[in-house]
Amino acid sequence: MVPLVRIPGCSPELVPYALNAGAGGVIMPHIQNAKQAEELVRLSRFPPMGDRSYPPAALINKQQHKTPEGQTTYDVWNNHAAVICQIEDLEGLENIEEICRVPGVDGLFIGTGDLRLCMGMATGSLDGDEPAFVSALEKIRDAARKNDLPMIGFGISHSTLESRINMGWNAFIIHGDIDAICKSAIQALDSYSAVARSTVLSENKNGEHKNGEHKNGEHKNGEHKNGEQKNGEHKNGEQKNGTKRKLDGE
Repeated sequence: MVPLVRIPGCSPELVPYALNAGAGGVIMPHIQNAKQAEELVRLSRFPPMGDRSYPPAALINKQQHKTPEGQTTYDVWNNHAAVICQIEDLEGLENIEEICRVPGVDGLFIGTGDLRLCMGMATGSLDGDEPAFVSALEKIRDAARKNDLPMIGFGISHSTLESRINMGWNAFIIHGDIDAICKSAIQALDSYSAVARSTVLSENKNGEHKNGEHKNGEHKNGEHKNGEQKNGEHKNGEQKNGTKRKLDGE
C-alpha cells in the first residue's frame, strides 16, 4: 500500500516535508493550469529533474539498501514519488488538456464536491446526473485516457462507485478519516455495551433465584421453613411453647 498525502499548499516547505516523512506521493488540491502542475512536479523531484531538497539522514539510510544496481537513491525516489493533480475548479476543467500533458504528472484526483459547487449545482453532494456535470467528468476522463493517467476520486456510495468504475476511474476514497473513526467507535461501543448488558442481566437472574425470594426468602427462611411452620405457630408457637406450657403452669 502506497501512502498518498493531500497537502494544503504547493510550497517548498510542504511538498518535500510530506515526501521526506515517507509519503509515496502527494495530492495537490485546486490545480488550475499547467504552470501550477509544473511547480508541483518540480518540488517533488530531486535535481536534475526538480528542486526537492536533501532529505533527512534517517530516510536515506532506510532506502539505500533497496537501490537497484546502476541507480542512486535519488533516481528511485524521482521515479516513485507520485504527483497527483486535483481537478475541482472551472479553470482546471478548462485547462485539463494542458495539465495532463505536463511531464511528471502521474494522475488526477477529481474533486467532485468543489467542482459541482463551482458549477452552481447542489451543495453537499459528490454526485449527480446533470448533463453539464456528466459532460465535465467525461472531459476529464478523455484527457486522462489520452495521456495515460489514472483517475482517483470519491466512491462513497455503492451507486457512485459503480458509476465511476463504468466511467473508467481507477482508485477510490470510500471513507473520510472522521467517518471511519466514528464508525469504528460506534462498533466498539455496541460490542462492549452488549457484553455489559449480558453480564448485568446474568447477575440479576442469579441474585433473584439464589439469594432472593426463592432460596433464602419465602421458601427457605421465610414462611414455610423458618416461619410459620417451623418457628411459628406449629412448632414454637401456641401448640409447643404456648398453650401447653400455660396449662402446665396452672
